[in-house]
Amino acid sequence: MRKVTFYTTIALAALIAAFMGCGKKDSDVKSGVFVAGTENGFATLWVNGVAQRLGNGISPSAANSVFVYGNDVYVAGHEKKVATLWKNGMPQRIKGENSTSSSAASVFVSEGDVYVAGHEQDNNNDNHAILWKNGVTQRLSGEGSSRADSVFVSGNDVYVTGESPSNEYDHCAKLWKNGVEQRLGYYISYDGRKNFVDGYQAASVFVSGSDVYVAGGEGVPSLWKNGVKQDLKIYFGKEKVAASVFVSGGDVYVAGCDVWSGWVDPVSGEGWRNATELLSVSRLGKNSENSVYIEGTFATLWKNGVPQLLVGNTKTDNTNTDGNRSWRDEASNAAGVFVSGDDVYVAGYEKNAQGKSIAALWKNGVAQSLSDGSNDAVANSVFVK
Repeated sequence: MRKVTFYTTIALAALIAAFMGCGKKDSDVKSGVFVAGTENGFATLWVNGVAQRLGNGISPSAANSVFVYGNDVYVAGHEKKVATLWKNGMPQRIKGENSTSSSAASVFVSEGDVYVAGHEQDNNNDNHAILWKNGVTQRLSGEGSSRADSVFVSGNDVYVTGESPSNEYDHCAKLWKNGVEQRLGYYISYDGRKNFVDGYQAASVFVSGSDVYVAGGEGVPSLWKNGVKQDLKIYFGKEKVAASVFVSGGDVYVAGCDVWSGWVDPVSGEGWRNATELLSVSRLGKNSENSVYIEGTFATLWKNGVPQLLVGNTKTDNTNTDGNRSWRDEASNAAGVFVSGDDVYVAGYEKNAQGKSIAALWKNGVAQSLSDGSNDAVANSVFVK
């Protein structure tokens, strides 16, 4: 009798363990591809393509950044108009005593310390750029209408990018290194003098060795390297900003979007503004036989300054009366980039024919839809472990 009871207990324990294994939460997965974003107005984390809703599912929320450190998954965003850091799915509210609302834009973990960049709004409705370290608030700018968008830690140095007002403009790209502010822009010569021009946005920062890269811009996507501004090559774009930067193996990757209106090779992503350019490329022996005409706002990845169109899954593919294929897209955007080994991951969104935003992840230029298009969804950040 005792022997029967013993084996029955083991079988029951095995059954319970198997059942619990089947119900394993996505937040328990500690390796793979992690994407933070928003679906149907709620913060969402996709782990290897599987969605996990963060927050209470009632109050509006958003997930803006994801970082994996050891066995812990950190997601920064907001819920109930309060900056929120989710650690393995559990929320932590981070807000100053005198703020009325706040939001977290970026998270970075180094040596066990958790850094979060964002902004707080005071009783006068002024926004202030904020860096939280382990939940402790540091105000980066005393000026109103400022915000912090990205944080990166290298050694003992903490870099934060964002924007705050300047004398000439309502906003100016800023880089804070250990709390010390640097304006980002460029110099022009006028009347024999050098004049500093700002009014830009700084959306993302990455440090590689001794080099500091900042992606942003105003009108034209830009990249600053050690404070020197470089406008990224665009084929047809205007009024766009580079959103994310990542450096790997000496190559610099920047994600954003460009307004395309012309021919493109869907294989290489290379584009040409008109038929003359397309013909000249053909003479050079490059592959242009499969080129198609596109029109719309498309997610774009720059590698070392050269743009590549990121084609999604919801494009319309038509044949015009002249026999040329054409793509039209209402909008798509690339918001985050991450490089792991030889693979390049880009997070963003595209829109379907009904105008719904679909969260998307591109791996080496091939799109994967993270949502089904029934509700609006966007992917803001990607991290690979």
